Amino acid sequence: MLRGFVTIGAAVAAGWLWAQGLEVRVGPEQVYLGDAFSVQVETDAGRIRSVESVFSLPAEVGGNMSGMSQVNGYTRYSRAVTVVPQEVGVYRLESLRVWLADGSVRTFDGHPEVTVRQLEADPAVSLEMALEPAEPMPGDAVTLTVTCRTPALRVRGQTVSPFFGQDVFGGSVPRAPQIHVPLPEEKDSPLVQTGRGTLAEPVPEGDGLMWRVTFPFRAEREGEVTFSAPMLNDTRAELVDGELRPRRCLAMGRPLTVRVTEPPLEGRPVGYVGAIGHSFWALAELDAHTVRLGEPIRLTVTVQADCDAALLRAPTLPPLEGFRAVGEPERTATEESVTFAYTLRPTRVDLLEVPSVRLAWFDRGERVYRVFETGALPVRVRASEQRPPETPPPGLTRDFSGKRWPAWPWWTLAVGAAALAVRLAWRPLRAMGRLAGTLFAARRPLSRARAILSRTRDPAEAAGAVRLWAGRPSLTPEELHAKLAPSAEADEAVEAYRRLEAAVYSSGGDVPEARATLRRLLPKLHLKEET
Repeated sequence: MLRGFVTIGAAVAAGWLWAQGLEVRVGPEQVYLGDAFSVQVETDAGRIRSVESVFSLPAEVGGNMSGMSQVNGYTRYSRAVTVVPQEVGVYRLESLRVWLADGSVRTFDGHPEVTVRQLEADPAVSLEMALEPAEPMPGDAVTLTVTCRTPALRVRGQTVSPFFGQDVFGGSVPRAPQIHVPLPEEKDSPLVQTGRGTLAEPVPEGDGLMWRVTFPFRAEREGEVTFSAPMLNDTRAELVDGELRPRRCLAMGRPLTVRVTEPPLEGRPVGYVGAIGHSFWALAELDAHTVRLGEPIRLTVTVQADCDAALLRAPTLPPLEGFRAVGEPERTATEESVTFAYTLRPTRVDLLEVPSVRLAWFDRGERVYRVFETGALPVRVRASEQRPPETPPPGLTRDFSGKRWPAWPWWTLAVGAAALAVRLAWRPLRAMGRLAGTLFAARRPLSRARAILSRTRDPAEAAGAVRLWAGRPSLTPEELHAKLAPSAEADEAVEAYRRLEAAVYSSGGDVPEARATLRRLLPKLHLKEET
């Protein structure tokens, strides 16, 4: 089938020339711009140390390879130099000098020529590049598809590829075209490649074949990236007068610019948890519905969404009546869901209720924000358990009338009474100490928050100091703006807090300007009373 390839390969080889003991060959005689040709030198005068060639047009000299062969007792030495032409035209060998191992120099006086042509685009081959989805958002799985359409060959009633390669036995077998897809390598690209490219089996399309190469990506953040134009530079066979002949083909697609966009800020509801997808579901649960006063209770909010789990952040709890949130929520992620656990402590005895949690997410299909609310959860809070009085030991109830008591029982009784008094007073004293510490700490949230802002460099710890000052375990910039009395200082403080939150979720570094602004403005701000 590929007899034409062999014939043309033999025809383009230049003839052997002889001068001063050198045998020189330059070939092939015709190449395309971007290809390379070679200069081969042979001699029996000795081992070749180096070769210097000069052509009439600019060229870049690549690697070279040395060899040695023995025929009928004669040893011949060879050296091949690769030449890459830089422009279109006729490359004429102006001079050739060969240095041998013994220090002698041989020159070549011939002037063979190589014609370099510009490879024109093949109208029968086309390349297209597309992205799905066309307008990705952070967390989306993105697929880049390069579609190549080529002519097909009919061999023995079958449709085969016009591109051929060699098998392990040196035979010709159909293969896929050589498609080059330059992918972006910027470290700050909003798209991150998650796997290797995959070439699907060709699909018949009319009189030709359609090839598809796909590359998986994931949208990480907002930004813009440009994919350079894909290119096909290969040799395909075509049927001419009943004979297969090789034809160099070139095809280029168009570059593709992609922009990853965040959901709009306008109209974003309170309680947005960062989910971007087509479905969303959440469930709030308590580990107990009956507790003693002061005992902790665990509230878990489980979120399921068809988006990147890394985008989900802890929902903000509504104002709690009869409960106090302790610490920051704990995050646990699985393949199917993300769970946020909050620790609550009841502050009074009553039939209380944990209100429903409001979670907002962005529906990328309808491109609107939606709100999901969990159900309210009842909790029965009982009084703390009291320890029953201890009965005296049986030995102290015996009748000792008519007998004189020795001194040691009185000492034993005194020591026991003192121990019992300390035991009974220990809990109230410890409770009073905790209450005093709580009241003292509650009177100084501003001082503690400013101290944390002055010493930390972690944006997450700095944001936590603002939530400590506001008395909220979870706080978004919009909620902070709603809690502050309107003023220019309040707007500046909200913007600084927004920068801290952005640094936390983007794994950024320290934001010293935001910390300094908050430390300066917190004493001037006033929180609205909870309703």
